[in-house]
This record gives sequence, structure tokens and C-alpha cells, in this order.
Amino acid sequence: MLLNTERFKNPLFWYKVIGIVIVFTVIVWGINSLYLNPSFCQRCHVIEPYYESWSTSSHADMLCIDCHFESGVVNFMKQRIRIFNNVITYFIEGKITKKGFKPKNKVCVVCHVIDREVTPAGDVIIPHTVHASMAGIYCVDCHKEFVHRKTKKTKAIPLMETCYNCHDGKKARNECGACHSEKGFPDSHEISTWKEKHGEKVTDLEEECMPCHTKPIGFCQECHEKKPSSHAGNWDFTHSSVAKVRSSGCYVCHKEETFCQECHGEKHPQGWMETHPNIAKTQGISACYKCHGKKHCASCHTGLGIE
Repeated sequence: MLLNTERFKNPLFWYKVIGIVIVFTVIVWGINSLYLNPSFCQRCHVIEPYYESWSTSSHADMLCIDCHFESGVVNFMKQRIRIFNNVITYFIEGKITKKGFKPKNKVCVVCHVIDREVTPAGDVIIPHTVHASMAGIYCVDCHKEFVHRKTKKTKAIPLMETCYNCHDGKKARNECGACHSEKGFPDSHEISTWKEKHGEKVTDLEEECMPCHTKPIGFCQECHEKKPSSHAGNWDFTHSSVAKVRSSGCYVCHKEETFCQECHGEKHPQGWMETHPNIAKTQGISACYKCHGKKHCASCHTGLGIE
């Protein structure tokens, strides 16, 4: 089928073609401008908190796409597909995913310098080049919530718990000198009994301990929320020898005013050895376990002794 060359010679035909192209371009440009405007993101109630935190941040003069979208037509289409998938996933599963939207370092270096030697955080040593270029760490891996802060009080600087994600003594060394130029391992910690006696020595927990031990989260709880290894076996009967030497160590976990008195404040009546079987039968032995271990009865009733 031959082309109708006469149509191409008709100026009206080209006016129509140009008109269609202009209308299509305006529509695409309008839709694209709508998508690129941060206020469009605000329309989604899930994204709204992120929009609000961005609008009061130091990056409020930047568009969402400046950080979250890579330039280029192909990347633009990929992001549109991710957004569409997120919408579908939200309606099906009720959640969204941040996969594919993490800002890359090349976005940050447009404005920020990685190989700087000065840090505003006092004695903290942060070789950005080593972290970002050599270790392949994203800027936002450390500077979490830098723009999208949960509260206005949230600091933009990395928290120590963030450092501990890598500086755990395995993936990266965790000595104080690895990150601090002035702080070091306290002399008090060199004492062999520091772990057992630190509760007696510390006068101001907030000032003396927390600057280093607030992170990682749960540092104190790792010891204080589980029973010490010494409390195994026949501890009910051997703890007295330890308490005589250093009873204050007990009060790190136990309340000094009441704990010991729960057992030692009560004495069995005279003739208890002869009468306790009847009481155990009628009242049960659960009350006995308040002071005595569950193997206590075995010391007499089986002849096995206390293990």
C-alpha cells in the first residue's frame, strides 16, 4: 500500500501533527510536574509524616527526586514502577517498602564533601572516605533520620549505637581509640574485680557511665536482667559466704532494704523439723521455694544431698 504523499504536502496535516505533539507534550509535562512536586507525595497518608519532617529540615529546598531518584529516563521509569508496586502492595498487604529509594552517596557528594578532615563532633574520628568509598557504606546508613526526623530533637549526627552495628570487635575494632582521639579505656576498668565491684564505685551513673555505655541499647541489661553464673547450683546455701565479704555487690540487683529480709527476716518455729511435713501436706510447698531452691528437699528426703 503506497503512502498518500498528497497528505504530506497538505499544510493542514502538519498543523494537526504538531498540535497533537504539543498537546501530548503538555500532558506528559503536567503529569510529570505533578509527580515531581513534593506536595504530591503528601497526598499519601503513609508518606505524610515524612513530608512534614522534610518540610522543616535543612533539605526543604530540595525535591524528593533530588535524593531518592537517579537521573536518566531509564531510572525515571524504574522509580515509577517501584512507586506503582508500592501502591499495589499497600492496598494488598497494608505496608510499603523503602527498597530502591535509599539515597546513594553520589547524591550526597553533590553538596557534601566526603574526604574532609574536620568533624564538628569534638574528639570523634570519622574517616568518611574509608567508610563511604572503601567500606561501601551509604551516608544515610550512619546519618539516619537526617532529613526525615521522628522528632525535632532527633540529632542528625550518628549515634553510638549506629557505630556498634560495625564496631563490634568482629566486623570492625571496637576500642575507644578507634573512634575517639581523646577518650580511652578508663583506668578503673583495668581492675580485675571491676565487673563485680563497679556498682559500689560509681557515684553518678548518668555522668560516669552513660556517655560510653548508653549504646548499644541494652548494655546494662545484658548483665542485670539475667541471673549471674554464680547463682547456679546450691547458691541458696553458699551465698552467705560471699555476702559476708561483699554484701554490697548483691544490692546491684537486689533491693537492700527488703530482699534479704524476705528470707532472713522469718524464722521457722521451734520443732520445725518435726512439724514441717504436715504443713507441707496441707499448705503445699510453694511457699518454701520463696527462700529455698527446688532441690532443697532432696538434701534430706532422698539422701542425695544438694547439687
